[in-house]
Amino acid sequence: MTTTHTPENRSAPRTSEPPDHNDLREHLSEGYFPGTRDHFLAALARRHAPTALLWELGRLAPHRRYDSVDQVCADLEARTCPDFVTEPI
Repeated sequence: MTTTHTPENRSAPRTSEPPDHNDLREHLSEGYFPGTRDHFLAALARRHAPTALLWELGRLAPHRRYDSVDQVCADLEARTCPDFVTEPI
């Protein structure tokens, strides 16, 4: 049996709505702080967190130290790209 990997199943879901960080809040407990992006990624990978969550955390600044899940969520929200215009202006 062969598994075909398409771009659709290798990237995090994209929507025009702001991301919901409730899953992130559930997976990142107080014991993970302070920490960096790589610290969080390693910890959640060890806990077999959903891939979409890992993709989301991958958008964090690589060397910034985060003191709370609120800081992580605020940084992710600030890094959310607006939708691109698909029609000519």
